[in-house]
Amino acid sequence: RELSHAFKMKQPMTTEDWHNLSPCELAEHFQTDLEDGLTTLEAAARLAEHGPNMLTPPKKKPEIIKFFKTMFTGFSALLWFGSILCFVAYGVDLARSDAPAPDNLYIGVCLAVVVIITGIFTYYQERKSGKIMESFSKMVPPMATAIRDGKQVELEVTDIVLGDIV
Repeated sequence: RELSHAFKMKQPMTTEDWHNLSPCELAEHFQTDLEDGLTTLEAAARLAEHGPNMLTPPKKKPEIIKFFKTMFTGFSALLWFGSILCFVAYGVDLARSDAPAPDNLYIGVCLAVVVIITGIFTYYQERKSGKIMESFSKMVPPMATAIRDGKQVELEVTDIVLGDIV
């Protein structure tokens, strides 16, 4: 129990700074030994304090929300606005005359169709790239070699802690 309280980083450090440190400086910072690694007891205390070594999966959004986001973002919103203006202009023409020119109606329909088709393709591409990113998470090796108690041991990657010599 005392060991877990002993592991306090000397000063706050961002991960961007770690590549500038020598292995000895890193070992001192994380209070580990380069030859013997961590003790099993200290590794267990750090695992209990910091949790398993794994990425937190992002919250899943419903597919319909993802689809509507592709339909109403950026340039698509501008095209929807243009389409609505065309429908309004056609409605005004229809109210003023018995036989209005269908130009505004055609343009409004074309703009709406373009936005819908573009949204479908964008949604499809984003869904496909999301599935590829999910497959990358399955490529992480399940086991890693680390030095604990002066010996090389095979550990699950989720059991690796700050200060382990991998």
